[in-house]
Amino acid sequence: MFGCILAGQPVQTEFERVSETDFVLRLNQLEPSFLTVFLTGQELLPEGAAVSIYISIPSDGEDQWHFLGFISNEKQSGTFKITNLKRIAAQGGTGGNGNQFGNFRGPQVGLSLKPLAEVAGFTPAVSTDTSTLVTRIAESIYNYCTSFVTGDGGSVPLATIEAWFRNTQQRLERNPNHFR
Repeated sequence: MFGCILAGQPVQTEFERVSETDFVLRLNQLEPSFLTVFLTGQELLPEGAAVSIYISIPSDGEDQWHFLGFISNEKQSGTFKITNLKRIAAQGGTGGNGNQFGNFRGPQVGLSLKPLAEVAGFTPAVSTDTSTLVTRIAESIYNYCTSFVTGDGGSVPLATIEAWFRNTQQRLERNPNHFR
């Protein structure tokens, strides 16, 4: 019913059911920076349901579960950057939920079937801070505009900035996490 891909590794579908609504996938390693979880299409979720996605990266002998996001029948996959969570765990950071998925001591992905209305209000454990987001946007417009500069003047027509803005709006419609 579920699949998981760590960047550069084969698809994993061996989620173990640990309760009526909870599933866990034990990972051998956690080297990649991105994690994708998806519905395999074998069966749909119940109407109005979603699957909340958690990751556990052991730190100081404790499991800390961090909410990443969710998938549903309407949004059947999600890709999450986990680099910051790995860094937090390496520094012995705390946060996240208690262990509802079992007692395995290693990196794990946990899935929990919940009402969509409940999951939609959750806040992911890792979000891009404002300064990082602004820096990425500024770099994007700078790189875009400087690619049109010719000669010694260095001026950029307003139409170029307007084109960047339209292109960026379209990218964000396709992928709201484009700059994250």
